[in-house]
Amino acid sequence: MVVFFDFDSTVVSKETLDDAIERALHAHPERERIMRDIEKITNLGMEGKLDFTESVRRRLGAVPLAKAHLEETGLAMKGALTPGIEDVFDWLRESEHPTYIVSGGFDECIAPVAEYLNIPEDRRLSNRFKFSTDGLVTGIDESSLLWTSEGKAPALRAMRTRHPEAPFIMIGDGMNDYRAFESGAADHFIGFGEHIVRQPVKEKAPHFAHSVQELWTLLRTLL
Repeated sequence: MVVFFDFDSTVVSKETLDDAIERALHAHPERERIMRDIEKITNLGMEGKLDFTESVRRRLGAVPLAKAHLEETGLAMKGALTPGIEDVFDWLRESEHPTYIVSGGFDECIAPVAEYLNIPEDRRLSNRFKFSTDGLVTGIDESSLLWTSEGKAPALRAMRTRHPEAPFIMIGDGMNDYRAFESGAADHFIGFGEHIVRQPVKEKAPHFAHSVQELWTLLRTLL
């Protein structure tokens, strides 16, 4: 069995792009209002009510973002790990189940936690920004398999060449995670709601965990 974890609001308790934007807005006089708007856009995207790429573009339009903001977020996420998730990763590794992080988020925000969890770079699938020479975000690498309205499905399909016979499990809180199962790219799906329960996901998910403890129970059953 190959296990794929979403990152934001699953492996960690926060939405990393939103965290980076909040850091960029630290001195902005309308920071609180803008962040309320950002949260609404994020939730619409995660519930499948707004196209994922449009959700990201709208959020990025709030403030100029720099690589330094993303790297600060990445380091801060080591303190925002979902309690108990590290034990789950250790158990999967000891049980010899290949484990991936697959995220619509961005590499700078994910890498420090992935390295801490001993997830090698080739099992860390994410989007990537383009930067100017002075470190400002100038665009997004739109060739990424995760820069899509199809959710995680294209990235998981690509991994079939590595694991042609193994069943795939996708775990995450958003509709972009569920679509990997809905499309057939994943054989199983566990909705994860410890940090936020997205009602459209809960209604559709064949399995749903409200906590890491419930996730353990489901994984033991499916594996």
